[in-house]
Amino acid sequence: MDGYIEPLRAGSPTKFEFENLLVGQAIPSGFIPAIEKGFKEAANSIVLTDGTAHAVDSSELAFKLASIYAFIQCYTASRPFILEPVMLVELKVPTEFQGAFAGDINKWGFLFYSILVKSF
Repeated sequence: MDGYIEPLRAGSPTKFEFENLLVGQAIPSGFIPAIEKGFKEAANSIVLTDGTAHAVDSSELAFKLASIYAFIQCYTASRPFILEPVMLVELKVPTEFQGAFAGDINKWGFLFYSILVKSF
């Protein structure tokens, strides 16, 4: 099977989309629902673009499992990561508390771009 994964469109009313762009009978139409079921168990937006079927070895279960495996392969290869909110924050802390404050902030995963020491 050939295809690709893409994020759902913003505001999409559904949690899963499957688009079949196959041309001809590369995969018999009877197996397309099994492919969709397999991807539905594994992902949320799939576009099927090509594939082949084998006269002896093709079955609904084979295509369902192949679609799950294809998603896992594609997802792993894409090396996804969660984007966290990024913001610029200016904090004013008395000098005697800066060390303790910086330690607490580091525990939460904040990154310091600069520390400017000023007298108040």
